Amino acid sequence: MKLLPVMDLYQIKLQKYRSLNDNITYPVLLVNEKYILKRVPSEIVVNEVLFSNLVERKLIRNIVLNKYERIFTYYDSCFWLMTTYIEGKEFQHSISSHLNIAKDYIGKFRESTPDIGEMEFHDNYNIKKWYQDSDEMMSKTFQLIQHYYGELEVEYSKRVTEIYHQIEFNGDSYAKMCKSISHGEYQNTNILFYNSNQIELIDWDSLSIRPRIFDLVSSACYLCRAERGDFILEEEKLKTYLDQEKLCSVEIKNFRNMVFLTFIPREDKLEKFYLAGHNQSKWYLEWTLEAMEKSLKYFK
Repeated sequence: MKLLPVMDLYQIKLQKYRSLNDNITYPVLLVNEKYILKRVPSEIVVNEVLFSNLVERKLIRNIVLNKYERIFTYYDSCFWLMTTYIEGKEFQHSISSHLNIAKDYIGKFRESTPDIGEMEFHDNYNIKKWYQDSDEMMSKTFQLIQHYYGELEVEYSKRVTEIYHQIEFNGDSYAKMCKSISHGEYQNTNILFYNSNQIELIDWDSLSIRPRIFDLVSSACYLCRAERGDFILEEEKLKTYLDQEKLCSVEIKNFRNMVFLTFIPREDKLEKFYLAGHNQSKWYLEWTLEAMEKSLKYFK
């Protein structure tokens, strides 16, 4: 890997580095024990206006600009993103203040949202497209799974299809839902606490504009659990978490859609687990389906 030219573009002297993942296509590297350097998908670059907006408002504070004062660095037919390495404590389900602080943080996204539409992102990770033609997106999803995993088990296809037919994607509903900046993976493993009550988010690769309820519902599935691991949600905690928002009836009716879209296998994840091996791909498919089935029980 040609790191020296990339580091030169950041005007940082390379002393040492180590890989933090096994993804050959999109490696994540810890450089000099101080920086995180990652190769990112080319489509993320269209989000530079969103990144700049959040940096300006100090919602993202760890971006390292290159010598041209740009967020993304192009070298050797690839785009790179560098951030400072953050040490903090992960979200703890047993600490009630963590849930309240994490919930309040989502509100800051709405305050920072520019007037632009949802970004094109991955073949099957575009919420607007699901509402425009969900049958086509479902077909694409199965094609992607078969491409990265192989022939699907009949039982798996049956369970996913049954859930899909219980959900209605209506284009008019999408138009009526408020849109907001969306982290895309607002979950406990990406929330770090420092100075006791301040948050720093990591893993912004899925940043986009989406219906505001996507991050709300998606984060609820992860944060309103009793503990990390199984998707057994605490119903009182979930109710309080959702009731704090002033949502319209259309948004409430689309809660289940957002749960479905949170856990439906995505191309970037399928590729990642494909590179990790067939057993890891199988685990990912089973884990996401089980998480979807369990979480949907709490959203009527």
